Order: sequence, then structure tokens, then C-alpha cells
Amino acid sequence: MVVIVGLRKLNSGGVQVAVRRARQSSTTVQNYASEEDARDVLRQMGMGENAIDYYLLTLLPCLSANEQLMFPPMDIPARRLGPLGFKVAHISYARQ
Repeated sequence: MVVIVGLRKLNSGGVQVAVRRARQSSTTVQNYASEEDARDVLRQMGMGENAIDYYLLTLLPCLSANEQLMFPPMDIPARRLGPLGFKVAHISYARQ
């Protein structure tokens, strides 16, 4: 499933991870108390260490509290997202 993952700094010092299907508007989010917790979840999604380090350590600190940092669209199986608390709806198309 092609999804877009976003990161946002929280005022509490934690990190919010958001997931939405490409070309969809509904987003599911999880808040994590630390960057290390968010890093662990991103690893479990299958993201590489270099990408995680670049986004969490280099880009995220440059954002204000209301800005969201988006990863490029990526293919992450729903079976990997569900256990992490991200419920991303499947779309079924009616046959004509």
C-alpha cells in the first residue's frame, strides 16, 4: 500500500508520526514521547537508518511546532502498519 508518512514536533518534546494513503485525505496519527520511540516505529515500518537519521536529526529540528515533515510516498504493507496502531483504510473499487 502506498502511504505518505509525516513527522511533527510536539510542544511536549515528543514526535507525532502520521500516516495516510496516497491521494487520500484521512490520516491516522500516533504520538511518541521521544525521538527514540518514533525512530523505533519508523524502523518497524521498514525505513532505512540513513533516511530516519536525516529526517529526525537534520530536518525535524529545523521545523516550527506547527509544521509537518513528509517522507516521499512509499510502499508499506498494511500488515506492518496495523500492529503499530496505524489503521489505514483499504479502498475497494466496484467493477463496472
